Amino acid sequence: MNYKSVYIKGKWLSVQKGGLLGKKEETDFSRIDGNQLAEQIESACNEFARNGFKVISITPVSSGSSDYIQGLNRVFTPTTGAIVTAERIEQSP
Repeated sequence: MNYKSVYIKGKWLSVQKGGLLGKKEETDFSRIDGNQLAEQIESACNEFARNGFKVISITPVSSGSSDYIQGLNRVFTPTTGAIVTAERIEQSP
């Protein structure tokens, strides 16, 4: 059997933050763009199919971090991407 895996990294969300001096765009490192990740996973699955592979698993990848703000310890474990694993389809003789 022949297996192949790819890691697909999600894109962090950009959010608008407002203040007295106007709005500005900042990256939110606690969330990724789920729609964009789904499109990348779909593209990878279609590429595997075109090359004679069958997807056997899609595994989310999380990355943990924490910070300490105003006496509170906050822990984040956002999904940061996915691993797509596929198996080559054996052709019948």
